[in-house]
Amino acid sequence: MANISITYEGPPAQRQAIKATAMAPLSALLAEACSRMKPPLDPAHASLVFNKKPLTDMSCPFRLANIPAGSALTLVYNKPVIMELDEAGFRTRAAREADEAARAASYGRVLIRVHLPGDAILQATFAATEPVSALRSAVLRVLSPRLAGAAYLYTTPPRQVLAPAADGESLYHVGLVPAAHVHVGLDSHKAAASGHTGGPVLREELQSRLRSRIDPEVAVLHGSRQQPGEQAPQGARAGAGAAAAREGSAVDGRAPGDGASGSGGASGGAKVPKWLKLGGR
Repeated sequence: MANISITYEGPPAQRQAIKATAMAPLSALLAEACSRMKPPLDPAHASLVFNKKPLTDMSCPFRLANIPAGSALTLVYNKPVIMELDEAGFRTRAAREADEAARAASYGRVLIRVHLPGDAILQATFAATEPVSALRSAVLRVLSPRLAGAAYLYTTPPRQVLAPAADGESLYHVGLVPAAHVHVGLDSHKAAASGHTGGPVLREELQSRLRSRIDPEVAVLHGSRQQPGEQAPQGARAGAGAAAAREGSAVDGRAPGDGASGSGGASGGAKVPKWLKLGGR
């Protein structure tokens, strides 16, 4: 019977003295060493190393393995992959990510209303799987170039800034589904440094495209009420969604101070439906 030591570097690091019989297989030696470790280790995920060489034939008797008495062996432990348990059972990370991507794709296109400084509103459609950077780029394309460095996006309530670090995340991941209001804020110091002293924030060529009201074909997408005396064109409600889908990422707006298309204007103004929510999934 030979005395050998088996060292496990942990954590926690520990060493065990094992007495090996001549004809005992190396697998028995490994099993005994694993059972003595604190906490015990699973021999199925462990192996032995002698003189920096792994012992591959664990069925070999100790006497035939050319391991002298008093030798020091190293125990190498490969921790098993632990899968998280959810309602559907054990799932891998890749499977969970695939499920999340499928849920995001199921939303299709989402409507986002962008509230600009000065009470102007722009409306655009995006795929739920598009990154936040696509929304930020769309906003910067309509803002005055000198305000690009001062503008930032946020949702409220509660106030949550969509920082540039989130640009790689999808609109679904940050909770802008199935539709959302996004506000554009201006850093006062950066805006002043750029020479902005108030007034219009849109590019000059886009000012003329602002509408004083939102057409029924557009407003109906949000369940808005018609103005007194107005009547939506025949078939507008049935065809509005299809028209928006054909147009892709379309943008509409209204002039500042007009209550016809606001989310909380005077009596008879547009009414925000329950599904048009702020943030949150």
